[in-house]
Amino acid sequence: MAQDSPGDYDGIPAGGPAIHWDRFPAGQIWYQLVQDRDNRMAPGVVHCGGGDGPQPQGLFEAPVNWVELAKAPHPLLPAKASAGRVTQIRPLGPYPRWRAGGEPEARTTRPTSFAGLCSANICSILMTVKRPANVSSDLRSGRRRLLRTTFRLGGIHMRAGLNFLSARGVVLGGLLALIGAEAVAQETERQAAVLEEVTVTARKVRENLQDTPVAITAMSGDALEQRQVFQTDKLTQVVPNLQFGTNAPLAGNNASSQVFIRGIGQTDPTSTVDPGVGLYIDDVYIGSAVGARMDLRDINNVQVLRGPQGTLFGRNTIGGAILMSTADPGDKFGGAVRGGFGSDKLFDGFLALNAPLSDTLKARFTAGRRKQDGYVTRTDGTDLGDTNTYTLTSKFVWKPTEKLEARWLADYSHADEHGSPLVFASINTAATFPRVASAAAGCPGFNGNFRTLPAVPNIPDDRCANNFQNRGPFHNNGTTPLTSRLEGWGSSLNVGYDFTDFTALKFITAYRRLSWLGNRDADNTPLTILNTFYNVKGWQSSQELQLTYLRKPVTGVVGAYYFQQKSHDIV
Repeated sequence: MAQDSPGDYDGIPAGGPAIHWDRFPAGQIWYQLVQDRDNRMAPGVVHCGGGDGPQPQGLFEAPVNWVELAKAPHPLLPAKASAGRVTQIRPLGPYPRWRAGGEPEARTTRPTSFAGLCSANICSILMTVKRPANVSSDLRSGRRRLLRTTFRLGGIHMRAGLNFLSARGVVLGGLLALIGAEAVAQETERQAAVLEEVTVTARKVRENLQDTPVAITAMSGDALEQRQVFQTDKLTQVVPNLQFGTNAPLAGNNASSQVFIRGIGQTDPTSTVDPGVGLYIDDVYIGSAVGARMDLRDINNVQVLRGPQGTLFGRNTIGGAILMSTADPGDKFGGAVRGGFGSDKLFDGFLALNAPLSDTLKARFTAGRRKQDGYVTRTDGTDLGDTNTYTLTSKFVWKPTEKLEARWLADYSHADEHGSPLVFASINTAATFPRVASAAAGCPGFNGNFRTLPAVPNIPDDRCANNFQNRGPFHNNGTTPLTSRLEGWGSSLNVGYDFTDFTALKFITAYRRLSWLGNRDADNTPLTILNTFYNVKGWQSSQELQLTYLRKPVTGVVGAYYFQQKSHDIV
């Protein structure tokens, strides 16, 4: 195949899209997007990378998304980077398209077949190949199935799902050997030099992560899903300096949380104590530690800000802040369904529906359900550590003009579970509380008075608080009735108006109500030594006004914030 004759690809049939780039005469390169037969010109790029022009990007993701998500790579977005920052982007549209035989035409009437590789000067090739629809029936019946797999050659990926073997398939595999070590090294270096731009709101304005003087870890919803992070306490696995754990052993409620950043946080779940790390969902502060441990079902992105954030986020962010944003409604009617099953009768389901109601109004509705048996068993057969939750959300986005946008959100959460999965470790038999409880229960030797003995006798009797209460690593010997319930709902309205390209006004009002119940039997014995009961009902209301200015090198925020919270606790 000659470098200046993309039509020569038509001699080798296959059935899927591919992207190939190589040197074009006069120091240019061209693209061959084979399934739709369109070629793309990228001026100013020399052989295998470099030059004044922007470099091709996303060469591996483009054919994968084309096949798996039916998203054609149009347009391509080559970019040029300097010192790790993108300095130039030039969209590449199809010009011209080619049909079988190499003759250009205005458009393609049907997908045509793929051709193979080029000359020995090949720079890189990325392809996805599958059985062509026009293969004759006798060839289909005799094909041999191969496993769909992914190959990696240095910095070059090839994803293939081959359903048949033929002479051309052998040629295709043989030609991969033409990829030289020097070309692979250059491709790897080029990909490493260009970083994807990440937009954050750590300073109340939308700006590039690299331009923000704050220690931030930002992750998209897709990145969290790829890493199997489906609950807030799992953020600990992917965010440095963050400990996001459950506080159920203290609160008795499985939705209770204790969050620390750089060692600063708070363990007390009661309403009279403020968290040391602030949690914000769609710009609304969540004022209770109970309810912060939740499922990450419909998340657009998560930003973790390390260090004191009191200047912009208030008094409860001495350790840092966690900002979560939910997914926006789509432009087209549709949705997504996810489901999973696992051990201990796990069921996890999620449904999302996008509904564009008009040209200016869009809506998104979601529902999630998670249920799983517990893994710690009590003597009465109750399983602890179980999960039984469901959530409902809705989000409306109204944008009547380019300058005005309003967002209305509502959510509801419900949980009804058995309690925290505590097990017995050990007990100080000389402590006062175990002796008092044992004497009251009739433990032999006390004769009804805890002062009779200096320690609880070490005998196998459930009336005695000693280490014989240990029933194993997954068994609890407690008898106090346990429960972990939560019901919460909230709504918020976020209105933004752009006065200019640099100045914007935002108003946020929100209301949330939460009630939860947590019973705890922390001694794990039939005795009453350390039992706690929480019955909490409360609400919070907040209003915020922001005026932001962003025009380099000046960034400014002026605003007012009002927050009120009331809680009725029975402890």
